[in-house]
Amino acid sequence: MGMLLMLAAVSTFSLLDASGKRAAQDLPVIEVTWFRFAIHFLIVALVLNPWTSSDSWKMKRPGLQMVRGLFQAGSAGLSFLALSHLAMAQALSIQFTTPILVALLSIVLLGERVAPSRWLAIIIGFAGVVIVSGLWHGIGYVDPAIIYSLGSVTLGAFYIISTRRLAPTESVGSMLLMMGGLPALVLTPMVMFVWETPDNAATWMAVIGVGLFGALGHGLLILAHRYADASALAPVQYAQLIAASIVGFALFGEVPSVSTLVGAVLLVASGFLAARAPSHPKE
Repeated sequence: MGMLLMLAAVSTFSLLDASGKRAAQDLPVIEVTWFRFAIHFLIVALVLNPWTSSDSWKMKRPGLQMVRGLFQAGSAGLSFLALSHLAMAQALSIQFTTPILVALLSIVLLGERVAPSRWLAIIIGFAGVVIVSGLWHGIGYVDPAIIYSLGSVTLGAFYIISTRRLAPTESVGSMLLMMGGLPALVLTPMVMFVWETPDNAATWMAVIGVGLFGALGHGLLILAHRYADASALAPVQYAQLIAASIVGFALFGEVPSVSTLVGAVLLVASGFLAARAPSHPKE
């Protein structure tokens, strides 16, 4: 059940990326990002309202919750910006470097020791990024949008580290609410200066999709972790590459390049190694 829910979650995230890519064709990225979090917050607030789920509205560490929400907002905005220039499979392949960066940050910020197998994963993952980004051809061959995707990965890794810090004391509901509410609040003044009202049904469906699929995907992700351990679910996330390739081809006519596929294989391999490496290796 956990694996099926995880498969549904990553497939939903592919629909989120596709919706963001489509919406960014007609609207400013800041506006698309605002829709992502505003609709997410409305959906979660209706389900976890103060009358039926009062604990979800209580926080013990509001400061770190706010920082976490800002990391997620920045990560999502840069991701949508990257998707407006890159093929979905290419952008997603770079996102697979997140476990590698989390492993590096966990050493500095959480004081964790890293097993040799995880260092090997980091090296393999770096090779995958070099291939997917085109860096092996030289700097001149690198699409500048790769920088957006790497920035999204970096902020996403800080988001995961802050989630680890919050998990022992904060409820899942409070983190879901803050994750949607704070970014929407922060982005509202910015959106007022660039607002463009969607002028067709396809764009409206896309902006609604970024919020709906975002909230649904994270809900499925949380349910999946109630049925199975994180180590068992980690490999399932790589099915998102297949889903992204299918959606990218069906909606945008994107065909993954050979370098994207080769780099993705290395990144998936590095992710498997990082997930299976011991979290606390012996001295």
